[in-house]
Amino acid sequence: MSLISSKILPKPKDKQDQDLYCVIENLINEVSKIINGGLLFSDNFVCDIVTHEFTTTDTEEEITHTLGSVPTMYLLANLSANSTIYNSGTAFTSSKIFLKSSALCAVTLIVL
Repeated sequence: MSLISSKILPKPKDKQDQDLYCVIENLINEVSKIINGGLLFSDNFVCDIVTHEFTTTDTEEEITHTLGSVPTMYLLANLSANSTIYNSGTAFTSSKIFLKSSALCAVTLIVL
């Protein structure tokens, strides 16, 4: 949609106005692309999104991440079964977190 045809801006009076409108329109189009589905969670946070399949219940499992620092938390983004995911008690490292699950399941985690 053009800014002029949508009556957001009046018709340009000269070439300078037309060039300015073109720049404004391109800027608005680019911002719209970003806002309408172009922003990723990982663009706004230092994080790693990992998937893991728990093959045992209530037993510590090691999950590798690429954060490059010791995570302070994780967010559960997806869970395939009715389960509780919880810390195992082992300290997180710059490449691994250690979790337990109350049931067999697959998870997607956002490691922060």
